[in-house]
Amino acid sequence: MTVRRKPSQFTAVDRLANAGVSITGTRWKRREDTMGTTLGVSGIAGVHALYLARGGFDYIIGMGKLRYGPEYVWESYYSARVFTRSIRDFRCAAVANSRFNEDRGPVWSRPIRLHLELSKKNFPFTSLDLCLLAM
Repeated sequence: MTVRRKPSQFTAVDRLANAGVSITGTRWKRREDTMGTTLGVSGIAGVHALYLARGGFDYIIGMGKLRYGPEYVWESYYSARVFTRSIRDFRCAAVANSRFNEDRGPVWSRPIRLHLELSKKNFPFTSLDLCLLAM
């Protein structure tokens, strides 16, 4: 018996451009804080888009009948040191043409992350991250 498997060590993205800016909080007297923003644009090859538009299936992108459009991902964040050993991130992200389909999106998310730095002598690990995602 021969077992055939589709390779899964790749992504559906064929093109990607990304740009961002990050600023430390020294300007507003919070030198351990950081804020930033980034924009990413990704796309797939023409032959890949044509295959999906004609009803093809991609395990990452999903079912066919794709109305192709490049995917735009924008994210901004503010990372604040709340206590000596804890950092809280406030983020806002938007995705347009999710999974390269003009019929999907836009999708907005507002994750909040809490990062705790722990003592190595009291815990088997040195940090703990908790993330809450609000859509």
